[in-house]
Amino acid sequence: TRFILLVLLVAALGHIVTSASLKIPPFKYLHRNWNTRHGLPQNSVYCMQRDALGNLWIGTGRGVVRFDGLKFETFDDSGLASINTYQATSLLLSRKDEIWIGTYGGGAVRFSDNRFIYYSNLTGMPNDFVLCITEGMNREIWMGTQGGGLLKFIDGRFNTFTTASGLAHNTVNALLTDTRSVIWIGTS
Repeated sequence: TRFILLVLLVAALGHIVTSASLKIPPFKYLHRNWNTRHGLPQNSVYCMQRDALGNLWIGTGRGVVRFDGLKFETFDDSGLASINTYQATSLLLSRKDEIWIGTYGGGAVRFSDNRFIYYSNLTGMPNDFVLCITEGMNREIWMGTQGGGLLKFIDGRFNTFTTASGLAHNTVNALLTDTRSVIWIGTS
């Protein structure tokens, strides 16, 4: 009889919770859809990051835009070719309030003090295909590349880790810094 009572109690509590949840409006959150008609350079969005001022940086298949909640700001200066020409694969807001942009074919770009700084195979990267970015405990920036291994950017220079250094594969698809500042690496 105790078992039957327990089953009835669980069934009754489940019914109460279900009934209470029906009182929550089905559309609790505001939903909007933005696309090229609203200012996006392309409709495919690959990554997003909010900056310290509350702007939303959006990485698309044709570069990055900054959205302030009202309008999209594109970066169309000819000097920003790597931001507009290549797919933005990853975005990171560093603890220094810098936005880091990883691109597929255009290297990496850092937005700091209202200017863009470019990094590519011409500045020490093994290749220009950045798939993911994270920040380490000492504010160093880690980048995973397609075929070029894992990069650590600190003090203005890149250190490269590949299979020769013990990395499982030279394509790094995912990076995560956990709450204990351990960096998790996902390879091909």
